[in-house]
Amino acid sequence: MMQNTGQLSLLLAGDAIITQPWSHLNESSFLGLVQQIRSTDVSIVNLELVLSGFRGYPQVDSGGTHLSASPQIAQELEWAGFNMLVTANNHSFDFGSERILESLRSISKTNLVQAGTGMDLPAARQPAYFDHASGMVALVAITSTFEYYGRAGMSRADFPGRPGFNPLEVLPARRIIRDTTRLQKSLIKVLANVGIPTRRPLCFRKFRPADLAGNLAAVRQARRNADLVVLSLHTHERRDTWIQAFAHQAVDAGADVVFIHGPHFVDGIEIYKGKPILHGLGNFVFQPELVEKLPAENYEKFGLGDEHTMEDIRRARCVSGRFNFPARPEIYETFIANLTFHSHGPSELKLVPVDLSFGQSLPRRGSPRLADAQLGQRIIKEVQEKSRRFGTRIEYSSSDNVGRVILPLQRAPASRERKRRAA
Repeated sequence: MMQNTGQLSLLLAGDAIITQPWSHLNESSFLGLVQQIRSTDVSIVNLELVLSGFRGYPQVDSGGTHLSASPQIAQELEWAGFNMLVTANNHSFDFGSERILESLRSISKTNLVQAGTGMDLPAARQPAYFDHASGMVALVAITSTFEYYGRAGMSRADFPGRPGFNPLEVLPARRIIRDTTRLQKSLIKVLANVGIPTRRPLCFRKFRPADLAGNLAAVRQARRNADLVVLSLHTHERRDTWIQAFAHQAVDAGADVVFIHGPHFVDGIEIYKGKPILHGLGNFVFQPELVEKLPAENYEKFGLGDEHTMEDIRRARCVSGRFNFPARPEIYETFIANLTFHSHGPSELKLVPVDLSFGQSLPRRGSPRLADAQLGQRIIKEVQEKSRRFGTRIEYSSSDNVGRVILPLQRAPASRERKRRAA
């Protein structure tokens, strides 16, 4: 927790599939959002693509669409006010190890720091640090949704490891089939009372032991070195019991805030031992339609051949059920989290509604801006409803179009409280 006597503000944003520059835009609602990012002490976003400039060799499998963009995008994110990037997600390895290294080189040419990918597993897993005048912020970034061969590898004295991402492998579930036993009924009732759905057979999962131990060790290392510890988890699973269990373990290991992204939808907020867990930040930028080039595998998904173009893929996606994300308005309605921390813990958590311009034509569609009052209230209401299962209260403020999470009262540590009274 913060060791200085002041305060530090932190902004968290979800998935940024940003494929086009935006520093030339002058719309007031967009510039208002940029001002919020810039005015926060430390701002973090998940960069969900590879800054490879469309070079390299695509993997056979990807996170859905092979996502890459120009290295210039790192400069665009820095221009907007971001300080730290999450690079561990299911698109990290879309173009292999060499393009991960190229992304890291592009980021290193800016003042941005990243966590989640690296030359080998220790580099990908280690916390990244951003030193602000108000305190040191550490970021540990993990993905649990990935193609197995993209995970970073360990180095040996006689052989280098593999560049890749920092994984948390979640092993297959052991299912408990419903029966009529008294114990089974009791277990279902207990889980239902704490908000765990039981309409399907109950699933209990476990983690790959080395991944769990290594990531919790990274959090503990960050706790020793930083004033504020942030843990990022990228997963496509929603409301699975293992997600909450891992988030709790991360807080117990020293994380001050856990933010989860990946499904492209907003979800609820939990307060565990006074620490915020954001279970779904949704998208922050969503521009997969504006990827400039795609490999053959993406055309093949839609039955398209060499004679077809990117425009043909866009049209085909509009009539596809599985790949028709751009036609779903809810993935264009999101929020950013703005937190303020004091020495004794979080003192404020604001949810700022963001509109990704659903219904607009390209290239505007997918680019973020501050939501208007009508949409903002609807977004906050959705987060309110999804937070009820955690017992979290959120109030909507019409005066500034934000949601405010009601945080439990925090007390300074006893030793610090005695010093304050003595003074």
